[in-house]
Amino acid sequence: MKAILASFLLAFNLIQALAQDTTLVLNTSMFEPKQDINLSSLDRWIYHEGNNINWAERNINAAEWQRLKPADLSVKYADKTGRAEGWFRLKFRLDSTFEGLPLAFDKNSWAAVDLYVDGQLIASFGNTGSNGETYQEHYPYYKPHWPVNLKPGQDYLIAIHLVDYVSPFSSKKLKSELEDSNKVLLYLSGPDSNAYWLSFCRSNPVYATLWMSISLIMTILFWLLSYQDLYEKK
Repeated sequence: MKAILASFLLAFNLIQALAQDTTLVLNTSMFEPKQDINLSSLDRWIYHEGNNINWAERNINAAEWQRLKPADLSVKYADKTGRAEGWFRLKFRLDSTFEGLPLAFDKNSWAAVDLYVDGQLIASFGNTGSNGETYQEHYPYYKPHWPVNLKPGQDYLIAIHLVDYVSPFSSKKLKSELEDSNKVLLYLSGPDSNAYWLSFCRSNPVYATLWMSISLIMTILFWLLSYQDLYEKK
């Protein structure tokens, strides 16, 4: 009887793990207008609090992992020190519509992240502290996309080691929640997206400089007018 019960529990845990760690199929119809897919908001992600480098591997027992997508990460996952640390996993496959299309990953969150594909470290954004160095958040603006070689029809495993902290401005939110950057943690982008953001990064400083110059000129003019008015009253 005990052997039957043990076999049943083993089978149940195996089925649960397989059900959690299932494969998501992506196609180009999922691209948003700037030719990118917001992976953070898709289902099929699983999450585990803490840190274990083995969680980057393709095949692990995911029975104790919970269904959670990066877009839903919140302050309730932070510990008593205000630190939120854990791993996200997503198995996915590209369909044939991606054939011949160059792809890249793009990250738009303040949280520090180590990004793995099939157990291999692809990129680090900020510093999670896993290398023994001090934690450093990721500055998400004006950063280039990270090219990645993915083939249609092949299964891949994304594993994300993420570290974030409670915001110094609001104890009810993680820092990445303040600008909803947890909802855009990771994108899969095509070449048009990279071109768009490259153009934006090049042009935006020009507009910012122009705006600041105009503001400065207007301030000087108002100051001169005020000075002239004061002089005329004398």
